Amino acid sequence: DTGIVVDSLTNVQGCDSVTTTITSLLLSFNDTILATSCLVSDTGIVIDSLINVQGCDSVTTTITSLQFANPLLNPLKDTTMCEDAIEVLFINETGTNFIWNEGTYGPYLLPDTSGIYIVEFTQSVTGCLVADTISVVIENCIADCIIDLPTAFSPYVTTGNNDIYKMISNCENGFSEFEFRIFNRWGEMVYITNEPTEGWDGIYKGVNSEMGVYTYVLEYTKAITNQKGRMTGNVTLLR
Repeated sequence: DTGIVVDSLTNVQGCDSVTTTITSLLLSFNDTILATSCLVSDTGIVIDSLINVQGCDSVTTTITSLQFANPLLNPLKDTTMCEDAIEVLFINETGTNFIWNEGTYGPYLLPDTSGIYIVEFTQSVTGCLVADTISVVIENCIADCIIDLPTAFSPYVTTGNNDIYKMISNCENGFSEFEFRIFNRWGEMVYITNEPTEGWDGIYKGVNSEMGVYTYVLEYTKAITNQKGRMTGNVTLLR
């Protein structure tokens, strides 16, 4: 269509007229766009036929390839916490738009109950939406701490193990009251202590006690909760 066209015509008054039409070429627009997406549904080739500002046909080809998310550098680890020492969860990853499944925004979260916590965010490098999951168990460590006593000990066997008879406990907050007593078979008290970390070495009045069965009585009050307890039982002294 391009070029110059001269037309000789007769106008409405009957006179000759000359019309010169100069047609220049307007270029069509053809482009290829390379893109990436983290969604499989977005991948593939899309061809769009459009009309550009000059009114010409244009073709845009968009080729979208799949972008994979990077593995997490510091994945969250399942944890158990005490009610009186709850720790803040922190997702140590480079990203934006952090949101936890209970509605908190940001890379930090202070859990208030036991459960599964999920954090989603957009990776800065890949632009992909990723998630991390952590199981949190919150325990009443004060009320639920374990107190136990062995059934036997061997103070005269120099192995370095089981030489002292004492309470076994994970009560980190300790006791406000504590008394541990041991009696021989005649009801005579051979040992007493008010210190939870101390125990009997099998010596009474400077002499090694004889092998046999002894009776213990443990009375305590847990700190903070003021929960009282009493334990009685037997222990065998072995040579």
